[in-house]
Amino acid sequence: MFVHEIKGEHYGRVFWGGSDPTYYHPPMSYVRVLSKTYFNVSMDKIAVRGRGSFCEDNCFAIVDTGVSLIGGPTSIITKLNELLGAVPVQKNGLSVPFLF
Repeated sequence: MFVHEIKGEHYGRVFWGGSDPTYYHPPMSYVRVLSKTYFNVSMDKIAVRGRGSFCEDNCFAIVDTGVSLIGGPTSIITKLNELLGAVPVQKNGLSVPFLF
């Protein structure tokens, strides 16, 4: 488990061989990786705070704690950013507030 920023405080933490539920909402879910080249996983759906539902017919995602990008079809990503409360920063970027 990797944590980089919590409530505006910048620091990093890596937990080897375990996790600390102080930094996430239990229970933690484990999923099978579909590709050895990426952390490519299959997803049933995406929901944000019980609102919005995407990817209901099974889709794939790449999970990487070293990347802070969300990519996909423009119409879906636009709606997802709205639900996350993303705000414009710089020329082509958005910032998502702390979600906990």
